[in-house]
Amino acid sequence: MHPPDEDESFAIRRFERKLFEVKRKLQRAAEMNESALDGVSSMEKAIQERAAGQSPRRERRRARLAGPLPSAQNFFVARSESGAADVSFDGGTKIHLPRALAELIAILASNRDAAADEFVAWTGIDALGQKLELALGRRFARQNIRQLLYRLRRALSDAGEDPRLIESSNRQGTRLRLKRRTDGLCTGAEPGWQARL
Repeated sequence: MHPPDEDESFAIRRFERKLFEVKRKLQRAAEMNESALDGVSSMEKAIQERAAGQSPRRERRRARLAGPLPSAQNFFVARSESGAADVSFDGGTKIHLPRALAELIAILASNRDAAADEFVAWTGIDALGQKLELALGRRFARQNIRQLLYRLRRALSDAGEDPRLIESSNRQGTRLRLKRRTDGLCTGAEPGWQARL
């Protein structure tokens, strides 16, 4: 094969620039979509709190008093080509999650750092942002992460799961109340499913 001439090289560079511009526009569109979803989540939360006549602080206090904290032995996840996922705890209802929430819960479930109790380790909010950026190719401010966590809890609640399976601490960060196991990642009970244990 002969080396590309000047016209071919120019065409290749122009094509590469166009690809870069398309990628940049797609990333910007994804960021705008995520921002819009965050805004909708904030409005939903404010409406719910106003309808219930409760401040956010009172709502959190009420949730803490709603019985013992939940836990899960097994976590099942099935990914689609789009990055979305169906997840389930202990063989319960399958919960469909869009890509950003699927990445978030996968990060929380796969934390193998040392922990002081029987659950997977805590992940700090800045570490969550870094891991989400690696997975999704865009930056996440702390407010964006908090909104993602709110949406994740909402998805669990809508599916009949206890949203407190996603536990947060101002000092330690966030974790999934999933009990650690020594046998790691294994195949789930249903074909095509996997369990993070």
